[in-house]
Amino acid sequence: MSKPILTPEKLKAKIDDYFDSLPKTTFPDYAGMLLHLELFPDEVAALCEEGNKRAPEFRRAFEYAELKRESWLARITASDGKLSSGALNLLKQKMNGGYTTVSDKNKENTLRIISDGVGGMNAFK
Repeated sequence: MSKPILTPEKLKAKIDDYFDSLPKTTFPDYAGMLLHLELFPDEVAALCEEGNKRAPEFRRAFEYAELKRESWLARITASDGKLSSGALNLLKQKMNGGYTTVSDKNKENTLRIISDGVGGMNAFK
């Protein structure tokens, strides 16, 4: 039996259904969402590849799911002390928002080599 044809609109509705089906304190993870959507990663890639004329709409639906996960984590971090530490760690993952706890003031890496003779203490500055 073949799968029904999936449209971006149906995908977004199924994404909402996934989020609505979870208990309040259950993290809406990507793998769990794909299982709920009955999709495999290669099928997601096919929906989103440039050859598909509706690819931008499918990518937008998956971006919508990412934003919903990020929002869920941010709200849990701010409202539930028991879950906040784990939620903050998940927020640091790129797929869940990519939050950082330290500002990156110097985005360039600099290597400084001092060659004041062989083995002198100044060589390790």
